[in-house]
Amino acid sequence: MNTADPTPTILLIATFDTKAEEALYLQRKMESLGCRVLSMDTGILLESGTATDIDRHQVAKAAGSSIRGMVASEDKGKCIDAMRKGACALSRKLYDAGDFQGVISIHTPLTKDTERMFDRAFFPE
Repeated sequence: MNTADPTPTILLIATFDTKAEEALYLQRKMESLGCRVLSMDTGILLESGTATDIDRHQVAKAAGSSIRGMVASEDKGKCIDAMRKGACALSRKLYDAGDFQGVISIHTPLTKDTERMFDRAFFPE
């Protein structure tokens, strides 16, 4: 990240397979307020058809998994847990690199537990 550029970057995490419309609304709104947006797709079941900066396959890979393997497992809890772990791992890496300054996540099954994982990842006791 260019430290001389004061434009804030916000990481937008959403399940773009089901929340693309809402995510794109937030993205446009944040951009209209002068922010850059870095988008992360944590959707599991379907390709969203929306281009994101970090796609669902990258999130799954960061968790040591794959979308194909998760879907084949037919274990929703396992899928959500893997995407949560991948999202947190990638977010931490991006934050440490200075790639974003804030996070917004659209309410999904990932949100509450992801917030707890973010707390542990970013503010260890």
